[in-house]
Amino acid sequence: MDKGTSGVIILVILLSVSVAGLTSFVESDLDLGSQRAEVNSALGEEHNKTASPGIILVLLKADPATISQGEGAVLTWDISGNNADICIATAFPSVEAWNGEKSSFVGSYSESIWGIQETTTFSLECTTRSGRVGEGVTEVTVQ
Repeated sequence: MDKGTSGVIILVILLSVSVAGLTSFVESDLDLGSQRAEVNSALGEEHNKTASPGIILVLLKADPATISQGEGAVLTWDISGNNADICIATAFPSVEAWNGEKSSFVGSYSESIWGIQETTTFSLECTTRSGRVGEGVTEVTVQ
């Protein structure tokens, strides 16, 4: 993504879940709060208990999403559905403080990333042994 690109990266989630024996597909290109409401609505309030084995949802956001050069942002991510076997964080352009393995258990996490020099796309990809993948993506824009 070039420096002239602004706005929010839209994350499209195509998630197949089995709830009470029914298969439904949830496709959304919503912000973090709406995604959670949409997924919870599709899965029901007890989705951690009823989701098919291997289903994983990763939501990632940056606060603030716009900074001045050299400042930092707090990256917050939520893993829900099931534990992953591994979660790998990457940034483009590369940010050494973010890149690497992160917690793969269901829960909420945050990490401060300082010294961001240019608009950067952060992603977190979590994979289960069955090959299911959940990925969260967010962008920090440098003005």
